[in-house]
Amino acid sequence: MVNDMGGRDSASARRGRRASSGTKLADVAREASVSIATASRALSGAPGVSPEQRKRIVEIAERLQYEHNPIGRSLRSGKTQLIGVWVESIANNSSARLVSALTDALHPHGYDILVTEYSDDAAEDASRIRALARRRPDYMVVLHPPRPDAFRAIAERGQEVIMIAGGAPSAWRGPLISVDSVPSRRELAAHLVELGHQRALVLLPARRIGRPGSDVLARVVERDKVPLEVDLQPFAGEDRGGPGLKISDVVALVRSKHGPTFLHVNEAQAPALLKGLTAAGLRIPDDVSVMSTGAPPWAEIYRPPLSVTDVDYYLCGKRAAELILDLVRGEAPRRRVVKGAYVRRDSVGPAPRRRRTASAARR
Repeated sequence: MVNDMGGRDSASARRGRRASSGTKLADVAREASVSIATASRALSGAPGVSPEQRKRIVEIAERLQYEHNPIGRSLRSGKTQLIGVWVESIANNSSARLVSALTDALHPHGYDILVTEYSDDAAEDASRIRALARRRPDYMVVLHPPRPDAFRAIAERGQEVIMIAGGAPSAWRGPLISVDSVPSRRELAAHLVELGHQRALVLLPARRIGRPGSDVLARVVERDKVPLEVDLQPFAGEDRGGPGLKISDVVALVRSKHGPTFLHVNEAQAPALLKGLTAAGLRIPDDVSVMSTGAPPWAEIYRPPLSVTDVDYYLCGKRAAELILDLVRGEAPRRRVVKGAYVRRDSVGPAPRRRRTASAARR
């Protein structure tokens, strides 16, 4: 065949034109020397195809510019190859790690990820859940829901829901990744007492997300009778209005005679808090110790390096993907536990001496 420039077409050029006019699945199967059923399974991520064979068939499909039709497959199989994922905030490092793990583990099996975040309003949340349900995801992965009942209701209607939540909620009967934050908070409490701290302030995000750990330190202290006073207060962050303590309020508390010597803050609000403390002339950890949840990527390079209580949300995503693949194979999913960790760095130090002396005098 001669092209417009007077030369002969290459085989790849002819295949490209054929693809643009509509490459068929049969073309991919013939090129790969497999059956149409095997080619379909390879391209849809279905089981029954070896990783090497799947890789080869996918490469051939890409070279032929074949577009697999997920809508047609969905109509035939009743499956959409979609995973709906609910997170507290798309901006959070923990949410990003979870979505990354799910994508890494499930995309090779033909699944696409749809991500939605919670709102502060129950009615809006219900509307978002209904909107996602209309897309008919094969599975939903739910991270620390502030209102679990909404997902319990759709699970009862037949939707497969994998829950990632603190502890082991007895009311949830479905697949579960249980996030255990108690050991890390127990280690933190013991370390604070060892360093002479007697009053801690946990700054809660004003937005009511379902992340575990916000009140775990207080519960551990009460249960284990640790000599540490833990106060929980909503934190508005930067001084721009809204409910909760402002940064100026936190600075005033730290400077007060009997104020907290340790601050625990959510990863999303940690930068604003650290900036505000530094601007006020407070030194970390000399004047006040600070730590964050969630192990944001900048925590280790902050000066001083920031201590964190961390849950490996990439591991949570891997475990959730394992549960999904168990369900795909028709196996009973096993509940899994992911434990948090207390990572000690230089932002948590001994309680300021003047505070320890004043506290001792009060006793």
